[in-house]
Amino acid sequence: LGSLSFAFDVTVGDFFDPPTTDATEYQETAMEPIIDQPYNISVYAGHTAQFQCKVKSSENTMIKWLKEISDPISIRRKDPNATVIHANGMDLLVLDHIQTESTVPLEDMDNVYTNRLTIHKVDYHHAGKYICVVTSAQGQIVYKSAELKVLSSYDFTFPFKSDSFLVLLVVVVSLFIFVVVLAIIWLKKNQESTSSQILKPPPPPRMPPPAAPQENDWSSDRTMHSSKPLLLQNSMFKQPIPTKFHAATMDR
Repeated sequence: LGSLSFAFDVTVGDFFDPPTTDATEYQETAMEPIIDQPYNISVYAGHTAQFQCKVKSSENTMIKWLKEISDPISIRRKDPNATVIHANGMDLLVLDHIQTESTVPLEDMDNVYTNRLTIHKVDYHHAGKYICVVTSAQGQIVYKSAELKVLSSYDFTFPFKSDSFLVLLVVVVSLFIFVVVLAIIWLKKNQESTSSQILKPPPPPRMPPPAAPQENDWSSDRTMHSSKPLLLQNSMFKQPIPTKFHAATMDR
C-alpha cells in the first residue's frame, strides 16, 4: 500500500482580522472586496425591515449577516440550533433569514454582489446592530454594520426630537382651541343680533309737524284776546275800503 502526506500552514487569528500573509501576494491575486455602507433604518413595529449589502469584487464572495447580541445564553435557550460566535469582544448571532443575491457584471470585469436581509413583522427584540460580513475566495474578510431602530405604532417622534415635538404639539393645539373659541363667540353674537332684529317691532312712521301760519295770510289786527273776527288779508278776499265823509256838506 502507498501513503500520502500533505503540509498545511494554519494561522489562528481573530474572526475579522485578515490572514497574516504578505500584502504583495494579495495584490497579485485579487483586490479586497469593497462594501457600500448599508443605511441605518427605523421601522414601525409590525412592518418589514430590509438591509442591503452591496459588494464590489473581482471574484466570487460569500456574504453573511450577523447580529450583535447581549445575552447569548438566552438565545441558545430559545433556539438550540442558533449559531453564536464571539469575535472582537462581541457576541454575534449568525442570521438565517431569507436572503436574495444578484450579480451585475461591469465593464472592468468586476462584479457587484447585492445581498438583502429581510425581517418580516419587526418586533422590539429585532432592534440593534446588524453586520454584513463578506468573505472572498482568497479568505479576505471585510464587514460593515448598520443600526435598526424599532418604533412603536403610536410613536410620532420620528424624525423630530421628543422635546421639540411635544412643544410644537402643545403650541398647535393651543392655537386650534383659541381659534375655535373665537369662532364660537363670533357665531353666538351674530345669532343674537339677528334674533333681536327679527323680534323688535318696526318704529312708527315719522309725521311732519304742522306748518305755522304765515303773517301774510292772517291779519295783524287779530290777537289772541281780540274779539274781532279774523280777517284775511289775502288778495282774493280784498274788500273795497268804505269812503269816509266829513260831517260838513257842500253848499251848492
